[in-house]
Amino acid sequence: MKKVYALVLMSVMLASECFGEFREVQFGKYYRDSEELSPITWLVLYEDSDSLLLITKYCIDSIPYNETRATVTWEACTLRQWLNGEFLHTAFTSQEQEAISRSVFLLSLDDAVKYMPNDSDRRCSPTSYAISRGAYTNGEGLCAWWTSSPGRTPTQAAYFSSYGTIGNRPHYVDEGIIGVRPAVRVNRNAFDGAWVFSVKPTHEKARIVETRIQPLVEQSAPFEVKALYEYFLTESRKALREFDMKRLTVEGVVLRKGPDGVFGQPSIELTDSAGGKCYVLCVFENAGDYSGVKVGEKICVRGNYLVIREDYEIVLKPCEITEGK
Repeated sequence: MKKVYALVLMSVMLASECFGEFREVQFGKYYRDSEELSPITWLVLYEDSDSLLLITKYCIDSIPYNETRATVTWEACTLRQWLNGEFLHTAFTSQEQEAISRSVFLLSLDDAVKYMPNDSDRRCSPTSYAISRGAYTNGEGLCAWWTSSPGRTPTQAAYFSSYGTIGNRPHYVDEGIIGVRPAVRVNRNAFDGAWVFSVKPTHEKARIVETRIQPLVEQSAPFEVKALYEYFLTESRKALREFDMKRLTVEGVVLRKGPDGVFGQPSIELTDSAGGKCYVLCVFENAGDYSGVKVGEKICVRGNYLVIREDYEIVLKPCEITEGK
């Protein structure tokens, strides 16, 4: 007979550290406010008939991405070894480990933005234990957290800032001030009917973001990239209401093209006629989609609004070259 594991499920609107609407479960135990093990609270990012995708509600520890400052990938880093070694065996019983599909991991930038589309969804508090281990917090008590995506250089790793934005300050893989939010896929069959779920994504935006083409923004002409960027900076709430989950067309001058430093995918950086700063990063599926485009050329690009990286640029993904609105 299949084993049934005791987990707690509840539908909630989360408090200040995470403003998205997620279900929560308690699964496994880890250090939280003392040296005693306490239940780990997880957010259900996605669920289907076979499994659930979970990420910890809090940063549960502060561990370097890699023990030494070296060129390293997610597959080879010491943090991945720690998650599937010390953490796995400390946090989960052998029965609970059987319910976990494959391994413990970190979300990539793409997946984090897909399942937690708003900056506020990605804001996270560290536990007292994580703070005692070195997690740095801002004035609101929030912390940054690692992803599995590569950073801007081979000795850096991508992360989310304490404000929920994609981090743009250099943090090297051996730094110990960034928090850790493990993620797991849990096999639903192992629970032998102990839970009752609706078979759909927990977060409706997760389903919408997966849609290939978003609704087009009504616009009489392409948005000039600098003006759009400044609109987001000065009227951020209004801009998000207007453009979140939408597809829009922008016009700008090609500053650079090639794999970007955030997603590592074929991209074009757009600036204004003055040049010098990237205002919109346009991420494509294939480099061939812009093969005829030249640096310094003014072009129009259409893409899904993905995120704005504070002090850096707006990100549209996926994109296509277009003739205008």
